[in-house]
Order: sequence, then C-alpha cells, then structure tokens
Amino acid sequence: MLRRCCIKCVHMKTHTRRIIPFGLLSLFVACSSATPESEEPSDNSNGTTTSPIIGGTASDASQNSVVMLLHPMSGNQYMACTGTLIAPKLVLTARHCVSSTDSSIACYSNGTPAGSGYVHGDYSADSLYVYTGQQSPSNPMKSYAARGARLVTDGATHLCNHDIALIVLDTAITNMPISPVRLDSDVKLGELTTVVGWGVTKQGGSLPNVRQQRAGVPVMLVGPGSMPANEFELSESACSGDSGGPSLSSAKAVIGVVSRGGTCQGSSARPIYTKASAFKDLLLSGYQLAGAAPWYEGTANPGSVADAGTPDASSPEAGTPDASAPEGGARDAGASSPDASLPDAGASVPDAAAPDASAPANDPRQLCVDTINSYRATLNLPPLARWTEAESCVDGEAATDMANNTYHSAFGTCVTPGAKAWAQNECAGWSMPEQSITQCLAQMWAEGPGDPYSAHGHYINMTSTAYTKVACGYAVSANGKTYWATQDFQ
Repeated sequence: MLRRCCIKCVHMKTHTRRIIPFGLLSLFVACSSATPESEEPSDNSNGTTTSPIIGGTASDASQNSVVMLLHPMSGNQYMACTGTLIAPKLVLTARHCVSSTDSSIACYSNGTPAGSGYVHGDYSADSLYVYTGQQSPSNPMKSYAARGARLVTDGATHLCNHDIALIVLDTAITNMPISPVRLDSDVKLGELTTVVGWGVTKQGGSLPNVRQQRAGVPVMLVGPGSMPANEFELSESACSGDSGGPSLSSAKAVIGVVSRGGTCQGSSARPIYTKASAFKDLLLSGYQLAGAAPWYEGTANPGSVADAGTPDASSPEAGTPDASAPEGGARDAGASSPDASLPDAGASVPDAAAPDASAPANDPRQLCVDTINSYRATLNLPPLARWTEAESCVDGEAATDMANNTYHSAFGTCVTPGAKAWAQNECAGWSMPEQSITQCLAQMWAEGPGDPYSAHGHYINMTSTAYTKVACGYAVSANGKTYWATQDFQ
C-alpha cells in the first residue's frame, strides 16, 4: 500500500515561507499530522498529512512522460516523487527529490533561506529508480524502467529559488513519450496549466492505482516581487507525492516543477513551482550529458528521426533487401528515438571514428558528409562525395517537409544532369545543425544492419555501396530555433 505525505504552509510577516517539500512520499509508512500556521519561522512548523492532487482525475497514456521516482530508505520503505521524461535518458524533477534536505523550507521573497531548506547532500544517482506508465508499481524493486546514472544540479546549498534537478538515466526509455520544455520565456500570470502526479483525488481519500492529473489550473503569482524570482504559484492542485512533477502549458511543455506548498485544499492552497526557464543553462547541460537535443516549447521533437525514404524503384538496389520499402510508413514525429550514443562494444555495429576534426565547425553540410564518411570508414567502405550541385534543391525538400510536417513529402524532386536521388534520410526538429547533425546521424547509425528496412533503413542508406554521393540540406523554422535536416543519396 502506498501512502503519501503532505505539509502545512506558514506565511510569515517577514515575507518568508516555511513549507515542507511536497514530494517526499513514503511507501509502507504512515504520515504525521500537519502543524498549525504560525506568524514566525519555527522549528515546529513542519509536518505531514495525506497527499492529494486535489480535484484530480485519472491521467491517460498521453501523459506517460510523467514518471514516478523512488528512493529506497530502510527496510521496505521508500521515498517517492514525480518527474518528467524530457529525453529518453533524462528526467526533470525537484532538487529535494534527489537530495537529503531539511524537512521544511523557509524562504525570504528575495530567494534566500530563512533558517531552513538547506541541502545536506545528494543521494547516489543509482539509488533513484524510475517507473513508467499510469499504474503504481506493485513490486518496486523488480518493475523499474531505469535507474539514475548521474545527477545534474546547480550546486546550491539550499532549496529556496533552486529546487530543480535532472537525472541522467543508465538506460534510455524509448517506449514512452517525452515532453518539451519552456526554456526561452517566463511563466505568465493567469495562464492555465495542467498538473500531473501521483496523488489521490481528494484530501483524506484513498490512494488511486493510477497517476492523476488536473487541467485548467491558473498561475496565481509569478516571481520576482512577493516571491523568489525563480518560482511561481498555482491555485489548488498539487500536494506531497507530486514533488518534482510538472506544470504543463497549453502546448504540453513543462514550465515548472513542484517544489513545496502548505494547505492542499481550498481557496488558500498555493503550491509553489520552480521555473524551468530560469535554469535554461542547467537543462541544456543535462540534455548534452544525456546525448539528446533540447525540445523547446512549440517546436517539433528533435529526438525523432524519420524513417528512411523509400528508394526509387529504378534505384540500382531495387529488388534487393536494401531497397525494400519501409514497413508501416514513416515513424511519427513524436515517436521515441534510439539512444543517441553509439552501440557498445558488444553490438554488431562497429564503433565509428570521430568526425574529421578538420571539417569547418560552421559548415554543417561538410560536417554532415564527413560524419557519414567517418562511419563508412569503420566498415572499410569508400567515402561518399559531397553532392554540391543538389544541395540547394535538398534545402527545398527539407523546407517542404518541415512546412508539411511530413517526412519525405518532397523526396524525388532533386535531379541534376545525369543524376537523381535514390534514397533519403531525415532529422526533424533538431537545433544548431553544426552540433545536432552528428547526434542525429549517430542515432541512425545505431540502428545497425538487419530487417525490416523500416527499423534499419537509415543505417542501410548510410552504408550502401550503390550510392556514390550525398547532399545534405537544411531548413530553419520561423523562430530560428530548430532545423529540418535532409540527406539525399545518389
């Protein structure tokens, strides 16, 4: 049986708040009662009660990027939080979910601590277990999807204005969706959000067996001003056990993570969240460590790699397994992608040599060609020539596919004197082509040889001896943040 703990919030005249972190829930342990409100900070102001997402309803599979985190305590006891999968190997959560901290938090409105809320040390990353899906785990030590491999924090010694962290996982979770993140704009007062976590639907109620969510929750207060600059408040919604869980925008992007709160139910309930955008650099470093490109709010998922286009029927390889049409059509833009890292030494695909260091860093076309050739060299395959004459046309194909949000919709339009494209690979929604093209190509290479073509087509196109040239094209989105990268093989 799972039990969740919530807390009591104290609003002080000194503009501090002493609050117990929402998310530390415990399995197989009872929770203590909350303490009454007090006008001044007090060591007696911490406590716990039953934990709900107040007014919540069952969360469906579309919210499966929201995961449960468990940290074993003593015996058969666990401390639990909520997190969000923002890349196959990266979970966004609260700092107090991954660290040993004071049991309550008191913060001045300028973001400094008022006697509590200090971090005493981080947990070992591998002691954090991740659980996916809508159902609560029935056997925690046997049903986890991944464990932590590395923690990413800003190194703050207290939680005030800094209650955010990332967990780089030991295993890529590729069978669940990931969520975009708001990195470039602030939370807006009055905007409506959706809260997702692992609480009951009414205070004092029994724990449901499925994850909970509540939509239409308004933003009530945004720092700086009467609260720390990196934080914001919502109306009645989250409570303990939901710590680290997301507040999602109308575009389904994470705008913040649950930090703490007091009274969970009623008009005075004001759960506090840490803004994601305030920690953009921290999140970008987490993406890099996880081998993933960041997914910005309002853009296409950069971690998705389109299935290779169907080689033309008149291709030199027509009729061979390499030229067979993809099975089941192109993968959805939101589908999970393979881990961006290369296969390990035990895999059937040889490790690739590093791309040619002499390739100009500001020439993504040449870097694309050189990266493909560095992979081919590991199999002693001849290098592909840069198909310069077709590059502007391939740019146009990429632009058309981006506008249509459809893979390979313009494939076959690029023809130069005596030459045409026989096959095509695409990368949708990546940022910074000079860097991300190598990550996307790494995912393609990691597919390795084999059948069906729909699962290995990128690798097959990259290694085919029937092609002698490759043209790399790019299209940039209207906001200038993401690119659609296309490679035509001739």
